[in-house]
Amino acid sequence: MTQGARLIEKHLDASHVLVNVGELDRISLLTKMVRRLVVGGRIRYPLAVLHGLHAREEVEPTTILPGFAIPHFRTRLAEGFNLALATSREGCPFGAPGGEKTRVILAAVFHPNFQREYLDLLSRLGWIFSDREWLDRLSGSDDAIEARQILVERERSEFGEQVAGRP
Repeated sequence: MTQGARLIEKHLDASHVLVNVGELDRISLLTKMVRRLVVGGRIRYPLAVLHGLHAREEVEPTTILPGFAIPHFRTRLAEGFNLALATSREGCPFGAPGGEKTRVILAAVFHPNFQREYLDLLSRLGWIFSDREWLDRLSGSDDAIEARQILVERERSEFGEQVAGRP
């Protein structure tokens, strides 16, 4: 792992967290998430980035676990490795197999030089999001800072500073 326990903590700013977004459709939700990344000055040409995220989802939805999705886009229009988080109590129609609604969405928009960070993130997400009770707690948060902290604490508890024995 390249970042130890701090991969999500380092790359997810509280200003990039949307909580309790309701039942937004996929494109509306991705639009809001991209806007958060634009405000931080970390991506250029937001419409192109939004199109890239949406096109990737059209190929195959990125719902990797029940209730959780990780839309992602590798592009030279991004500076570094950027994460945005959205939560929904009701769940959003995000294209999950079987039509299950998605309650936690962690979007990654990153420069090609940060592919390793993305692969590190993917390798730990199954561990982080495997507990439905914890997913309920995260999707039920009403505060962006609290939601980020819930995710950061989960990452720390699963990985600590040493990640030996974990993929």
